[in-house]
Parts: sequence; C-alpha cells; structure tokens
Amino acid sequence: MVGAEHPLAIGVEGVSSSRAWFAAVIVAGFMTWPTNGSAQAAAAPRDSIEGKWAGMAGLPTDRVQIAFEIKRDSVGKLRAYLYQEVSNFYGLLLPGEIVKQGDQYVLKEWRLTLTPTAGGL
Repeated sequence: MVGAEHPLAIGVEGVSSSRAWFAAVIVAGFMTWPTNGSAQAAAAPRDSIEGKWAGMAGLPTDRVQIAFEIKRDSVGKLRAYLYQEVSNFYGLLLPGEIVKQGDQYVLKEWRLTLTPTAGGL
C-alpha cells in the first residue's frame, strides 16, 4: 500500500469521492495494461526465419537491394515486411501469412518460397 508520503501517492484533496475512485481505476488500468505483445508472442516459439534478411535481387545486369523483416503479429502469425529503396517501400506489410512447409517457408499470396540455409535464405 502506498502512503500519502510516498512519491507515487496521488493527492485527492478537494476531489469528490467518485472522481477519486475514477482516477484510481484509470491508474490501476494503466498499471496492468500490457506494454507489448510479449505475453502473446511467448506462446509461439521463435522460428529460425524470424528476423531481418537483406540481399540483392534481379538479373545480373539489373540488380536491386531488397530486404524482408519476418516477425509474428499480435495473434502469432508469421508476417513479412518489405524494404526496397528503389520502390520506396520501408516496412510494407505483405498480404498473407508465411506458412512452414517442410524445410521451406511459403508466402502463397506473393508466390514467395524461402529456404533457410547456413544462416541465410
């Protein structure tokens, strides 16, 4: 319990009891509100493909830098975010869910298949 002399104590002098109760409920709500999705993310084990991946794509004479960030969303589904300077994409959420199929990961909506190999894709 926090006493009136404690630095975290909230002064309620001159405030009606209903307002003091409302303020106490709001403060209690903020103290119990989750600050991130770690409780939900903890339920799903981390996949080897999660993280940031960057490289070059295209034909030998016309290559561009491309990067993906793969992470779980708030409900635990693997999602891909595209980073490509030439197209001005910086964290564009790609549609669909990445699904593991054997040793590969597939984003059906983009016909993208990723295979982790020796620390790369």
